[in-house]
Amino acid sequence: MKAEFKKIICDVTGDICYRSQLENGLTLYVAPNEKTSAHAVFYTDFGSVNSTFEWEGKTHVLPDGMAHFLEHKLFETEDGGDAFSLFAETGADANAYTSFTKTAYVFTAAENFTKSLGILLSFVTSPHFTTESVDKEKGIIIEEITMYDDSPDWQCMFGMMTAMYREDNPIAIDIAGDAESVSKATPELLYSIYEKFYSLSNMTLCVSGNVDPLKIAEMCEKLKGEKRQPPKTYFPKEEKAVRLPYVEKKMQVSRPCFNFGVKDLPCEDEEERNRRAAAIAVFSSMLFGGSSEIYSRLYDEGIINKTFCSGYECTDCYAFYAFSGETERVEEMYSSLCEYIENVKSTGFDKEEFETARRVVYASAVRVFENSVRVAEEMSDIGEFLFTAPKTVANITPEYAFEVFCELFRQESYTLSVIKPLYQKGKDI
Repeated sequence: MKAEFKKIICDVTGDICYRSQLENGLTLYVAPNEKTSAHAVFYTDFGSVNSTFEWEGKTHVLPDGMAHFLEHKLFETEDGGDAFSLFAETGADANAYTSFTKTAYVFTAAENFTKSLGILLSFVTSPHFTTESVDKEKGIIIEEITMYDDSPDWQCMFGMMTAMYREDNPIAIDIAGDAESVSKATPELLYSIYEKFYSLSNMTLCVSGNVDPLKIAEMCEKLKGEKRQPPKTYFPKEEKAVRLPYVEKKMQVSRPCFNFGVKDLPCEDEEERNRRAAAIAVFSSMLFGGSSEIYSRLYDEGIINKTFCSGYECTDCYAFYAFSGETERVEEMYSSLCEYIENVKSTGFDKEEFETARRVVYASAVRVFENSVRVAEEMSDIGEFLFTAPKTVANITPEYAFEVFCELFRQESYTLSVIKPLYQKGKDI
């Protein structure tokens, strides 16, 4: 059966995306263009947060880190080899990643795209687990966990997450789990998880490049699958207030680093969630960007350096804004930002500055289409909204953005995570 496509056009750039829901359940996004390389993202809606779920009337709780463990193991082929070597033969650059909400398998190819796509579709839909290979992988993953345990930036970020969210919220747990949870992996457990979360109806393929949507659909239609509801994941109910306002850890760093988190509640309506994110992008550029008043002042005073940055992250199950960077003067940085935010609430947005920031964000939304990798990756995050994003940004008003700003930045939603040096001026602190 030929796939039926919905055609989506970006009114600003003229770029096109074709979306289809195949008979086997797979969702397909293809954005054809004339770029020299093509990029594909094949992902499942299964990440580290999907650890407690309902399946066939029963509640299941997975050991932490199983989504990440599966990502590692799926690259293994039936003959004991790995998919990376197959991609090397086609000249494609392949990778994979696990986030809070999804596991993605990707490749970029300047040639032999069809052959590379065949490899991608094959190894992701053909799991091969043995006791020996699973046990071997445990050691590899535990080494990876140890590496992240020694990363100040990673520890500071997860310190922020544990302070923002309830202790029983999986968003506050390391994506890879820990040595104890990883040790619980077995071939039987991995096959069971795969069956539930890697059904094609829970998966999406996003492709951008000089490709033919019909040929891609024909390849995907050969995959075996049936439409069925994915497991229902349980999330603990969160309030706007954070669990802890401050957390601190000492590590082998030369200067303190920080994550100042602002907890938000996820917006269930997807269209409003995207509109809200666009508004936040605009006032973030205006208020906290490199040319903003607060950035210039704190930088000139030596309170922050060029590592300072900020941004918003949102999905249907969590949302937060975060500032991060390095500073010897954590208290001054934090109090200055808080005071600045309260002043903005009192004075409102400068409309000329807002318009300038809106143009910057608009231009960024348009420039995405210059790169096939960015198009495919953005489609995997926000779907067809990518093609309406420029128009959405153009219609953001300062009044709406200010309303979102005041709702987002509330003292009860603030938490500060700090990594401090083990030693200072030759003394243990």
